[in-house]
Amino acid sequence: MSRGLLEQARPLLLQQLGFNWVSQKAASIDPNLGQLNLDQKSQSLNQSENRKALFFTTYSEPNLKLLQHMAQFSFFDEAMFSERLKFLSLTGVIEEDPELKKAADTIVTEARTYKATMVLLDSLGSLEDLGEGRSAVRRFLYRLSSQLSMLGINLIISLERDILAPNRQKELTVADGIISLSTQLQGANRTRYIEISKLRGMNILMGLHSYRLSRDGFSVFPRMESRITKDSPGDEQPQPENTLNLPGEPERLKFDLPELEQVFGGGLTAGSSTVISGSPGTGKTLISLYFLLAGVRAGEPGLYFGFRENKTQLLQKARRFGLDLQTPLQQGLIDIITFPPVEMEPDFIATKLQQAIEAHEVKRLVVDTLGELEQACKPQQRSLSFSNALQHYLKSLGITTLYNLDISKLIGSELDLSETAFPSLAENLLLLRQVEYQAQLYRILAVLKMRDSAYDNHIRQFVIESGSGLKVLDPLSSAQGLLSGIARMVKTGSD
Repeated sequence: MSRGLLEQARPLLLQQLGFNWVSQKAASIDPNLGQLNLDQKSQSLNQSENRKALFFTTYSEPNLKLLQHMAQFSFFDEAMFSERLKFLSLTGVIEEDPELKKAADTIVTEARTYKATMVLLDSLGSLEDLGEGRSAVRRFLYRLSSQLSMLGINLIISLERDILAPNRQKELTVADGIISLSTQLQGANRTRYIEISKLRGMNILMGLHSYRLSRDGFSVFPRMESRITKDSPGDEQPQPENTLNLPGEPERLKFDLPELEQVFGGGLTAGSSTVISGSPGTGKTLISLYFLLAGVRAGEPGLYFGFRENKTQLLQKARRFGLDLQTPLQQGLIDIITFPPVEMEPDFIATKLQQAIEAHEVKRLVVDTLGELEQACKPQQRSLSFSNALQHYLKSLGITTLYNLDISKLIGSELDLSETAFPSLAENLLLLRQVEYQAQLYRILAVLKMRDSAYDNHIRQFVIESGSGLKVLDPLSSAQGLLSGIARMVKTGSD
């Protein structure tokens, strides 16, 4: 893995921080919002003052060329560029004094004259090349940081190197914060990572967090596991004083399919997680749509978060089976977010999920399917830790979740889920299958697991018909002999 600041990202990050600073944006790239917050000293500054920043380069790039490059990004503000963010080159100054004393004095003098509250310098590596080497750079850093600190001016410097390499730490001891950018090769794809290695006096999210570069500049997606700390909300939520849900009498969430609710002992328990497993075409997505639409009628906003079918396909499917998904979608009672299952990054997915949940105050969630989510976690070997963190987050908000899972492995009469980490966390497990009986295919379902709740252990036949949708038959109406085709779970020792 290459560490240090990347050539493309390094100047862009500094430019974005500079523009956000002078624009008085409190969260320049806040991890909890997909952005990294470096505005730590702003709390001690007068928020009404006009912030100014100086951006020093150690290369002689014309301002017009720099302006053309930055104008591509949404954070660029031409008014700020001309009034409160000034770009200067140190190349000539360094050539006159390779010991870099004049360079440090120039920066301090310009900062005082301009009344800057932030100084950005790109880059330290170029100072080594143009100056008298690393010893001169160390003296430059100590002189510059001490003087700007006395003036209460923020200083951000970029460097291009492996910060963990031997004999590369001396220049960094003066820094209050260290942020490193890196890339990792995963198959044929490179993933970009950002890590806050040090930030004095601040509580930071540890570990590698992925980021992307786009027209909006830097977008950071914090590692899901790092958000789950001892201070985060737990599973135990305080019950309101007038609650009617006493212990042993949990609230039940409906599908508005009475026979299916009977199978679940009256419906899904509020705040639980359920895996619906089955081969493609058995009705997993359709049952999920019933669940979301029943939530609309109960006043519970829903979210469909999927990787297979897009919004148009889902609307067409719902209409084909007599379900009106269009109206609650237009009313904002249901949201649909889909991603193509190509080179997905788990923390990008988690951030988008969190934003959608909190924007719509979601109470019912469908993830379709778990397979794509787990594939995204496999390159980093994070399936179990990621799913645990996701489960904790959803339960802390009291969200009732349906996960759809395609079955890839059936062994005789056994359902083997031992190769996946996600279903072991599900409190409820519903199996859907198509079985052959007397030269015909029948759809059947059965609850294999339901934690802390009684359920109907009968095997039920169900039918799906165009126009009328899904109907679960009662046990007596189900075709006889289907028992021979039902699967049972292989014990994995996890439950």
